[in-house]
Amino acid sequence: MEGMTTFWVLQSRAHDKVTAAEAIVLPDVAETVANLIAAEGTQLEKWLAKGGIVREGRLELGALQKYMHRYCAVLEGHLVQVSWPRSHRKLKKAVPGKLCTCREFLLHADCEHVLFIKALQNDPTASMQNIPTLRPRGRKRKGQ
Repeated sequence: MEGMTTFWVLQSRAHDKVTAAEAIVLPDVAETVANLIAAEGTQLEKWLAKGGIVREGRLELGALQKYMHRYCAVLEGHLVQVSWPRSHRKLKKAVPGKLCTCREFLLHADCEHVLFIKALQNDPTASMQNIPTLRPRGRKRKGQ
């Protein structure tokens, strides 16, 4: 649908021996994260107050970090396309179909969250080879 954006809200990092993609996110938290990203004007002010991010005109940094660091959102649709209009015009190629708000996506343009959503959608491009990994320093193992 034109003008529609789909949000999947996931935990940014693994917690309690559960991968980030498998961790449960409460519906009210997911709704707050999505609206903090998409809302504007008075609607944004409403969601900032509802999430406890702004109290009595003051920014509560701990609450902001709760929603923006602990959780991330994978977006697909209209909002993704209008997020990068300048690069789309300059490069003359489509921007990524999915965008994630996590740090790894910003650093590498792909992350486990996007891979998880692609796998849920049976996307044939979902491959673990696309996820960058850090290897511990030291001796190289055979076959590397």
